[in-house]
Amino acid sequence: MTPSSRQSHILALLEKDEILSISRLQKLLAVSHMTVRRDIRALEKSGHVRSVRGGVVTANEHLHHEHNTVATPQSVTHDHDKEWIRQTLHKQLNAHQVIYLHHGHISLEIAKQLPADQGLTVVTNDIAITNTLHARAFSEVYFIGGFIDRSKNASVGSCAEKALKNFNIDLAFVSTTTYEDGSDTLLSSVKTYAKRCCYVPELNRTYDGNFSTLPPTY
Repeated sequence: MTPSSRQSHILALLEKDEILSISRLQKLLAVSHMTVRRDIRALEKSGHVRSVRGGVVTANEHLHHEHNTVATPQSVTHDHDKEWIRQTLHKQLNAHQVIYLHHGHISLEIAKQLPADQGLTVVTNDIAITNTLHARAFSEVYFIGGFIDRSKNASVGSCAEKALKNFNIDLAFVSTTTYEDGSDTLLSSVKTYAKRCCYVPELNRTYDGNFSTLPPTY
């Protein structure tokens, strides 16, 4: 496949998905990550796409509607990861909002740093997040229930999906890893019922509790 053909294919894929990871593009295009990076740089120069941490998003305005946001730590170093989360929350949050935290390590870190003095209501399907917010004495925390997936330590399935209908969600935080996976049926309901989604890069799967490792930036 020629570079122009690959780049056209990347743009076609982005018409279906709001964000694509480098690793997924490697598999779909059957090329090295360096080749993917070169194609992305070429598309960036032509103004078609925008690089984010570990992936790429379209630069078209209609796909950057205020309904969705891709949180991009453009100059984050390992020593400043927590500060980046604080800055992201500062930009995205308003007082008295209903916030949804989808399961994942990055969402757990967000839960640890959510301001407790802004009257936020937090909804989640993650057991660890529920326990964290309970320990922090958040006044309104809702665990949506449903079948517990032990591998995710979170509720999934139709019961969880139906529970989301009871909440008027202002802002949902979802990891880019979960978004790309495509097998999480609950995520479809999240995107339906949330007014806005903020996609954030997931922590390394070998999370050590220190929030010291994010996926590499390509």
